Amino acid sequence: MKKKALPQLFIYDLDGTLIDSVPSISQAINLALQETFAITAPEALVRSWVGNGSKMLASRAHTYAKQTLGEAGASATLDALHHGFLHHYSCHINNPNPVFEGVRTLLNRIDQAGIAQAVATNKPQQFVPALLKNAALAPYISAIVGGNSLPERKPHPMPLEYLCRRFHCQPHQAIMIGDSESDALSAQRAGIPCWLVEQGYSQGIDLHKLGAQNVFKDMQVLLAHVETFFSH
Repeated sequence: MKKKALPQLFIYDLDGTLIDSVPSISQAINLALQETFAITAPEALVRSWVGNGSKMLASRAHTYAKQTLGEAGASATLDALHHGFLHHYSCHINNPNPVFEGVRTLLNRIDQAGIAQAVATNKPQQFVPALLKNAALAPYISAIVGGNSLPERKPHPMPLEYLCRRFHCQPHQAIMIGDSESDALSAQRAGIPCWLVEQGYSQGIDLHKLGAQNVFKDMQVLLAHVETFFSH
């Protein structure tokens, strides 16, 4: 069987795609909620808040506080809650985050093939290197674009366009791998094929309706698909 044409660049989302960061995010936002409003939120609810950057996470938590306590009881500002989250998250950044099954094998396989790999995330840039290092993924990633690295972030195409230029790769020769509508829209707007995984933080959106080229149950199924690129 003839091999499929290999992409020249794999771009990954981080949270919900490579690592399950909800436990550490939940810990940090709950410490901020406790300090600011004397309430906490269930981890399952926090999971539904993740996926659009730290400011949106804090905004959803702030809305939850207002719904729980009423406007009068939740008078602290969004900026205060956001600042508290960033502080606590930075204090716990070295806590290990689970890596999804199949991720290390996938990144190693692509690395051995000499194909460039990068991360495009809406998480603030300053947190990403430590997360990748602690997950033992850093050796495979040649470039990182965080949510505050450029004037625009996903779902804007700018982060993906930037990475394509950096690696001298035409958009159609790259692959964006993510878990959310934001990833799908960013890829479509940049003209990059998109693969989505259902294991992550989709916020209840049906990933099959986002126009992605492939939707996989998890990274292990995606890994099996990638192996077809190397088969004879």
